[in-house]
Formats: sequence, C-alpha cells, structure tokens
Amino acid sequence: MTFGPADYERALAAAGLPEVTVFHRRSTGSTNDDAREIAGRGLPLIESAAAIVVAETQTKGRGRGSNAWFSPVGSVALTITIPGVPASVLGVLPLGAGAAVAGVLREMGAPALVKWPNDVLIGEAKVCGILCESSLLGNAARVFIGIGINVEPDSIDASALQGATTLRSHGIEVSRPKLVADITARVMGLVRNKPPAAEVVAGWKAVSVPWWGEEAALVDGGTERRVTLLDVNPEGHLVVRDQGGAIRSLVSGEVRRVRLTRS
Repeated sequence: MTFGPADYERALAAAGLPEVTVFHRRSTGSTNDDAREIAGRGLPLIESAAAIVVAETQTKGRGRGSNAWFSPVGSVALTITIPGVPASVLGVLPLGAGAAVAGVLREMGAPALVKWPNDVLIGEAKVCGILCESSLLGNAARVFIGIGINVEPDSIDASALQGATTLRSHGIEVSRPKLVADITARVMGLVRNKPPAAEVVAGWKAVSVPWWGEEAALVDGGTERRVTLLDVNPEGHLVVRDQGGAIRSLVSGEVRRVRLTRS
C-alpha cells in the first residue's frame, strides 16, 4: 500500500507536530539529497522550522562510507531535517537517533537493539539504517537524519537479504505514516531538549546490544581488524582494545559480531 502527503500530515498532527512540513515523493534517489536540495532553496516555510522528506521508494540511499541503502515499496525512507541544532551535540546525535528509533520500535513490541553507532537490529539482523549529516553555520547546524526501516517482507533489497529482517517478520504490524510521525516526534524531542552528551550516550546504552567484552570485526575505510568491545565513552566514541592490547577510542567504523568456534 502506498501513501500520500496528507496521510503523513495527519499522522504528524496526531503526534503533536502539525508544524512539520511534509515533502512527499513517490520515488526518489535519496531523501537526504532531496532534503539538502530543499533546504538550499531558502524557502521561508522551512528556513527556521523542521521538515521531513518521505518517499515510498528510494533507489540511491546512502549508508556509512560507501554502503548503499535501497528502499523498495513497503519500507520507510525518511529524512528529518531540523535547523538550529547546537554544534556541541552533533557528535552524539547519531547515537541519539539510533536510540530514538529503537525506542519507538520497542514500544510497538519489537525487541529492537542498537549497535554502534546506530544500526537498529532485531536479534542480529538489521531492521533499520540511519545516516546523520549536517550543514554547519557558526555554532549551529541544520541536520539531516536519514532513516530507512524494513517494514514489510518485500521491503528488503534482495541484494541485502542476508543479515536483514523486517518488522512484519516478527509479527509487528504498523502504519507507516504513524511510524514516521512517532519517530519524528522522538527525534525532535531529543534535539529540542538538548540533553548533555553523556545523557544521550546513557540512553543509547540502555538499548544497545550486549556485546561488551566480546571480540568483534571493526571495518573502517575498507580495512577490517579484530578488536574487543569495551564501552562507549561520554562523547559517543567506541572504546576498544586492539589485538596488541592498546585501548583506543574510535569515531568511525562498522562493528560486526564475531562468533568464535571453540573446541
């Protein structure tokens, strides 16, 4: 089932966000790119206000690094764009966004958890990817929070089927406009409340995967190495121990769980 802009406007109004402008696309390359282009027009309607770009299908979505995120019909392809975000919170915003999405899904009955920095999993399969970008102007930024969620079985890109899952596969039936509105409300609440970075990280840890102390594969810049996951510090950096025993704080990379075969 496809939806139109009025469906998302009604859902946002029901969530207490009638002021959020909706830009709807039947199909687009990237909602983040669309949001950047719209913001670049300097429209009075969104110059100092939040907006969302939501698409029924997305063909050129981006993940971290060179990862792609394709969103077929039946998935959520959403970008929330908010101006005036203090530069001081940008470092932990990806964690806060991941925790926000996980929190909404958990309220719907999905046992969602987040792995650093913000992939949302059910079990060990990915149900949501998030990409946070920003345009900095002085001490504040306009942020672009791209969120892709696999909702229905057909919403998984066939090329990414392994390691992915959907909400419906776990018995979670949702209205996509309501899901978009609930997530937008949670993310905007996070930004507007301006919590300290340590508080954002604590909220993230409350819904994080319990992999601490385990060996993991860390992929960064096309290089993979083994590390032991130790913690996430108050600035949102991943703290690991490398194979030489050194403790390091990392600001980028993708973590993959390693299951060791023991004799």
